[in-house]
Amino acid sequence: MTEEQTVAGIDVPVPEHEEERIDELKSFNILNTLPEEEFDALTGLAARLCDAPISLINFIDTKEQFTKSCIGMSAERSLREQSICQYTILVDEILEISDLSKDKRFKNKSYVQGEPYLRYYAGVPLKSSNGYAIGSLCIMDYKPHELTEREIKDLKVLANEIMTRLKLRKRENSLEKINAYKDRLMRIVSHDIRSPLSGILGAAEFLHETKLNEEERTELADLITESAGQIHNIVTEFLDAELIQLGKLNYEPEAHDISVIIQKIISLFKFSVKHKNIELHFTTDDDIPELCIDKHIYKRIISNLISNAIKFTHKGGMISIHCDYREHIKEPNMLITSVKDKGIGMTEEQLENLFKEKDEGGRRGTQDESSYGLGMLIVDKLCSVCNAEIEVESEVGHGTTFQVKMPAPVAEMEMSDH
Repeated sequence: MTEEQTVAGIDVPVPEHEEERIDELKSFNILNTLPEEEFDALTGLAARLCDAPISLINFIDTKEQFTKSCIGMSAERSLREQSICQYTILVDEILEISDLSKDKRFKNKSYVQGEPYLRYYAGVPLKSSNGYAIGSLCIMDYKPHELTEREIKDLKVLANEIMTRLKLRKRENSLEKINAYKDRLMRIVSHDIRSPLSGILGAAEFLHETKLNEEERTELADLITESAGQIHNIVTEFLDAELIQLGKLNYEPEAHDISVIIQKIISLFKFSVKHKNIELHFTTDDDIPELCIDKHIYKRIISNLISNAIKFTHKGGMISIHCDYREHIKEPNMLITSVKDKGIGMTEEQLENLFKEKDEGGRRGTQDESSYGLGMLIVDKLCSVCNAEIEVESEVGHGTTFQVKMPAPVAEMEMSDH
């Protein structure tokens, strides 16, 4: 199904799901790239097999037609509204026009009325695996023409070959990005794991060589517990990041008591809070029922936010965690979790880049704690997995507040629905 629409101020025939088609086209990263021999060889073969003087590979963007390869004429880009291939992306198999001068859509075009006086056109759509026609392989001639069944078949085979090469290239680029991402994660893990590991080794050595009273033993036990928890969190974060990158992290909600989860999260930071003399307060609305959430994802989000708050809060500061539950009739019920600190805060620029990947790493904490800026990136991705929203308010010198709004049906209700 197609119709005439105005796209970016231009009247053009538009296929159904045009926005998705454009996204698919851009995912191949082929627009505005230089000519390449492998594509030129295919257009040359198309011209020879079909006995045509002109052959092109064209991609149809929102306003322009980009020519990736051309044989027999000079072309790079042109307006979409002037192109013939804009009609090819509307058909399933082939668009063939024996005489352009007799077709009402093209008879008055400059390339028909004047140089190069084109008369014949045949184009096969270039379709992605999702069925979106992103462009075409076409041939043209200066005289009326008609393809044989064999020539049509050859043209389709070449169009499939073009798409196969584009898909392989896209897959290779994706693998390169994944491998580069994994390398970066490994560098982060190997760096960040040293500190808590040193803490465990140092505490173990101290326990072995020194006579300690009960209070000192408890303190060392807390240090070992927290250091082990930090290593666990780093490894979990690494695995989460890899699953997110591969699109394999699933949302698996079950019934949970939110207060119990928060208390367990807070216990992981007992030593860090004590070390910086930070007050950590947790409050919750009364009578929050058991909710259906993915405990693993929720813990990862809130743990990252608390860790971030501790890192950027000065000694003697305060961090508040609050859980609120709002029931709606028309909208999903929402668990709202806030993490508020009175730390160093963020500038407008830092807020804008908070959830973006940073090549140079993140900011250092108030006691020079290292940061690679990975935590907030993961938080944002995890929120997307569970359809949660995250909001941030911050002021330099006054602190930062994160608020996570997560859809969370009441557990009893969810069970009764099944």
